[in-house]
Amino acid sequence: MDKYFKKYLFLFAVGVASLLTFHFSTDARHLNQILPKSNQYVKSFHNWDEQPSKITTTLSDSNLQVALFLQAETGHAPWVAVQINLWDYFDKHLNWMFVDTLFIDIESDDVSELQVKILTFDPDLSNPKEYSTYKVLSKEIPLQKGRQKIGIRLEDFYIPEWWFAQKDKEKKFTSKHWEKVGYLELSTTEEAKTHQDLSYTIHNISVQETQKTHLKILLSILFILALIAIGLIPSKK
Repeated sequence: MDKYFKKYLFLFAVGVASLLTFHFSTDARHLNQILPKSNQYVKSFHNWDEQPSKITTTLSDSNLQVALFLQAETGHAPWVAVQINLWDYFDKHLNWMFVDTLFIDIESDDVSELQVKILTFDPDLSNPKEYSTYKVLSKEIPLQKGRQKIGIRLEDFYIPEWWFAQKDKEKKFTSKHWEKVGYLELSTTEEAKTHQDLSYTIHNISVQETQKTHLKILLSILFILALIAIGLIPSKK
């Protein structure tokens, strides 16, 4: 009995050590640039055909320049957007399971707020050939005058109520599917000024990815512990 007690005590100590390693280990982080180098992956559009607002985009020297004019319409909020097709640019859906922050290096003197949308592929709902079927994850960001680098944690993105209503879906479809990111959009909000020329420039867009090295270490230790535990079980004779 004393022999097994010592083995279980050792097993417990190793387990505690693995949990401490998991808690205190430092994540390795690096930035991935995702702003395309070509205009073919950038699309602009507005929401109404009558008395439409205007938006133009120019990608030059790795900077995405956006010029817009919002035409106020009776009963409708004017709205324009820029869409970046990440799926086509990278020739695959991006896996952001280990991404914790989206960074946008942006400059503007007259746009006070933008809505950032990430569109993900939901295998139960989405058609890979139709971006309108993708799930929308949204977050509003306030802008200050001048140039600034804004960091948005992915956990702050939410599925808007209008998406459930528009798709006529129950709220059980709440999985964000960060493993299949297809598009990134920036659109104006109700805070935008109307009947005047507005502009902003995106100097860079990147994501910060966390390498879960400590998680890999923990899983390896747990695997070893499982083998030890199996070895401690007395065999039946």
